[in-house]
Parts: sequence; structure tokens; C-alpha cells
Amino acid sequence: MVRSVVGDFDVPVHAFGDCAEVGEVDYVLLCVKTWQLPDAITAIAPLVGSGTAIVTVQNGVEAPDQVAAVYGRAAVLPGAAAVIAYVDGPGIIRHLGGPGRLTFAEWDNEPTPRIDWLRTAFIDAGLDAVVAADIWAALWSKFLAIVPSGGLGTATDSPYGVLRASPGTRRLLTEATTEIRDVALALGINLPGNIVETTLAWIDQLPADGTTSLQRDLLARRPTNSTPGPAPSYA
Repeated sequence: MVRSVVGDFDVPVHAFGDCAEVGEVDYVLLCVKTWQLPDAITAIAPLVGSGTAIVTVQNGVEAPDQVAAVYGRAAVLPGAAAVIAYVDGPGIIRHLGGPGRLTFAEWDNEPTPRIDWLRTAFIDAGLDAVVAADIWAALWSKFLAIVPSGGLGTATDSPYGVLRASPGTRRLLTEATTEIRDVALALGINLPGNIVETTLAWIDQLPADGTTSLQRDLLARRPTNSTPGPAPSYA
């Protein structure tokens, strides 16, 4: 069941405990949290054939490379999800907001039949699906939006309203967003010139009492995307 701000609904699900029970498929949607990704990459091996496309939707910008290291870039469709939702119990998803949109593309942003087919399938199922003109710009734009507010909100245990209204945290939000933008530009990511301003404007319109999933997971003593491990270097 999905308990949603736009109306509750049920989804028929055929679940399997082992991917080997399913065999090779055309598409794999890799929807686990970032900290669960290494195990998931191994677990999906029976699903992946020579023509299988693997869609990544994790926060951050490393997931596509992690999957490509095992299955090759040609198998990966990098993606970004825009939704606020969480698991509220066995078989129950709670949808709090967000457009419910999935943006994705081929690694090289080229149009392909498998991209068109997947977009049509998503739309027919009621999901807002967008093929990005530049998927790397889309991933880094989301990175700018969630990392400063997630890290700062967790460190200060403050909701969005406090983060953006307090001069000190507002300054840190701006500095962190600017730093991530500079890293992206140094890597050759084509971001809009006003990306810092538009990111802060997006944070300004979020619910004042809203918090990030990182903050909620930490308070609930669940594993988080900040779980210690090798840190990527962009220096």
C-alpha cells in the first residue's frame, strides 16, 4: 500500500527472495539506499544479461560509476528521483510530497530505443518520467540541492525553516552549495550560471518544518548515506 498526500492506493507486487528465481530481464531499477548499493550490485547479477539496462536512482553522483565498474557503462542508465517518501512498515510506503518524477538518460545522453520504451512504460504506469538532455547536469543539480541541507540539517538537528532563516546556517548553506558547484564545474559538468541562486530558492520554498531523509534516518537510528566508508575525491 502507498499512503500518499494525493490519495492512498494499492500496488500489486510480485516479490522474490532471490534474483536467480527471476532470471535475465530487460530493465533493473536499482532503488536501494546508497549504503545498500554494494550488496545490491552483487545481488542483481542473475537479472543482468547482455542487453539489460540498469537504472540508478540513488542520491549523490557516484552510483552510476559503482554499477558501471561491475556491469560496464553501456548497461547503466543514470537517473535521479524527485519524491519525498519512506518505508512506513512492511509493505507500506508513505508519500509525503514531491512530484514523483524520475529523470534518466543514457550515459552519453544519446537518444536510444530503450530510453524511449522505458519512458513510455513509466508514463503509462502513471509516473512522470523525463529523459534528461544532460543527465550529469541533472545529477549534480540534485546533489547541490540535497547535500548542504542534508548535512547541515543533520549536524544542527534543524528543519528547513531554521536553516534558511538563521544568518549563520544560511551562510553555510550558500557556501556549501557554491563549493559543490565549483567542484562540478571543475569536472566539466555543464551547470547553469545561476545554479546556486536557484538551489537556494528551491530550499526557501520547502515546508518550514521539513527535514531531510538523512536527518530522519539518523534520529531513528537507521543506517544512513553518511555511513563511514571510502570517500570519493574530486580534488
